[in-house]
Amino acid sequence: MIRFGTDGWRAVIADEFTLASVRLCAAAIADWVKQTEGAAERGVVVGHDRRFLSEQFAEAVAEALLGQGVRVLYCDHGPIPTPVVSFTVPHTQAAAGVMVTASHNPGIYNGIKVKTSRGAPADRTVTTVIETYADTRQHSGEEIPLVAFSEPYVDGRYLPIDPSPDYQAAVRQLVDIEAIRRANLRIIVDAMYGAGAGVLQKLLGPGMRPIIAIRSERNPLFPGMKGPEPLAETLAPLMQAVKAHGADIGIAFDGDGDRIALVDSNGEFVSSQETFAMLAMYLGERDDITDGAIVRSVNGSVRLDLLAERYNVPLIETPIGYADIAPAMVEHRAMLGGEESGGFAFGTHLPERDAFVAALYMLDLMQRRGTDIAGLRYGVEIRTGAWHYQRQDVPLALDAMDEARSRLAAIETAAIDLAGSPVTKTVTLDGIKLIGDDRRWLLVRTSGTEPLARIYAEARDSETVTSLLAIGRALLGGEALPTTATPIVTVGNDGASPSSGRDKPTRQRIGRTRTYTRRANASKWCGARVG
Repeated sequence: MIRFGTDGWRAVIADEFTLASVRLCAAAIADWVKQTEGAAERGVVVGHDRRFLSEQFAEAVAEALLGQGVRVLYCDHGPIPTPVVSFTVPHTQAAAGVMVTASHNPGIYNGIKVKTSRGAPADRTVTTVIETYADTRQHSGEEIPLVAFSEPYVDGRYLPIDPSPDYQAAVRQLVDIEAIRRANLRIIVDAMYGAGAGVLQKLLGPGMRPIIAIRSERNPLFPGMKGPEPLAETLAPLMQAVKAHGADIGIAFDGDGDRIALVDSNGEFVSSQETFAMLAMYLGERDDITDGAIVRSVNGSVRLDLLAERYNVPLIETPIGYADIAPAMVEHRAMLGGEESGGFAFGTHLPERDAFVAALYMLDLMQRRGTDIAGLRYGVEIRTGAWHYQRQDVPLALDAMDEARSRLAAIETAAIDLAGSPVTKTVTLDGIKLIGDDRRWLLVRTSGTEPLARIYAEARDSETVTSLLAIGRALLGGEALPTTATPIVTVGNDGASPSSGRDKPTRQRIGRTRTYTRRANASKWCGARVG
């Protein structure tokens, strides 16, 4: 049975993910595509990553699409990152895209991501239709027609393409590549054995200080890690390399290149919330970029809210997952969208995550400000004050998930004390989020993909965060709430605390600090064609 999660269909290779099930999924995607008049002729872009048998699975997708009369634009120059497929769909005016990848999952998995004509991830409305078509075909037992690659050349229904040159040319236009080269930054890139290997080097081109690459070879076993996910626990080799080489920055890409993580010059992991805030500061203070909303998921840092207020742009909050963030970016003409997992999308480019654009923007920010990550962190803190953010995962039995959801839905918030602050606002977009009067917050939600609950908290100091997490655990378990209260930190009119308590950065040279009066609404969606 084919069932899509928050970002595609994923399953264990040779168990549920087989050539037969991939052909079934592709035929169902063809059924969905053909719902729109002329879409079959516009075609579907098909690409694949470096995982085990990804090439063979991508060929199976193409043969099934062709068998249903759908034109195929096949990326036949080897593995490519997901952002290249996302870009190529609107760039070629294709109707959709299919990427064979399991992203950051362990090596025993493979999967399929579906892209809409905008290059955005297919939302739940689309994937439900595909699932229904797949179920119908499976129950009918009818054989899926297949067309081999050699057959449709004559009528042009199969078009082999190399999408990378056009992608690289478009992305290079987003920053001043020469200025980044002149900055002479010492960069280390960790591809985590994935499809993102070598892409940043090609984007920056010759004339750049040589980039040191680690874990850049293809290895679908992803040795030394559970899966190619750029987390602190999987990036020890990158942290060690940054310190050993005295690098200015370490950059890691996940298995299919749509998520990014950073390591600072001290070899310390940079959280995705910090990266998100730095990117918001960068875009909000670039005069040549059209103003627009900042879109974050419900577990995003309040620093984004404060920066949106500073730049006079809307802050849009969504449920967790890019299937919700992408349409919100289009609707609100956003300049930036992001999530906790390290996926960032840009109004200058596409309403879909692109780790390589994020990397170029971070390098451009460093060269513009003449500082390192420590200096950029300090720049964000000047604008928002100090904030502490933490997440805890609580494993649950499978049969306890529904009970946990029901318990969270029944919570009465009026009498809850948020470690010294009353609850002033409740958000139920995804789980239950309680917000205090100094903007501290607590979120408790059950995972949509794993048997566990996640508890998030953010406040001005770490002690309050610890107290909030304890409250979250009590709410999840239906237990009595802790009684210990933490005093509220006094907050200035600009949202900054009188004293941040953070040590000064190792490099303090910060670029010019400016205050902006920003336009309230974006005039248009920027970047690649999204029609």
